[in-house]
Amino acid sequence: AAALRHADAALLVTEPTLFGRSDLEGMLELAADMKVPAALVINKTGVGDAWPDDLIKRFNVEILASYPFSRASAEMGAKGKSPFESDPRWAETTRSLWAGIERVFS
Repeated sequence: AAALRHADAALLVTEPTLFGRSDLEGMLELAADMKVPAALVINKTGVGDAWPDDLIKRFNVEILASYPFSRASAEMGAKGKSPFESDPRWAETTRSLWAGIERVFS
């Protein structure tokens, strides 16, 4: 609650796993209760099968970006390097995310 107390908006990042889905549901409930508009980023798509379609509908939130799981990107991160160096999809997804943030939260 403290993290959202003075927020104008919430960009929530989750993974399509049962744990990610559970945490996301709690954050969406909190954002709704506090009347803080929210949008989503899905990280590591392709890893789990707990896609939050029902939560997206229930809370009327939009997915602004989906970052695919990539072993090469994970290895780059483990070495302290940017995933942008190993997977060109990251740059495209991030540009799309930024445009979505400007559209949804402006």
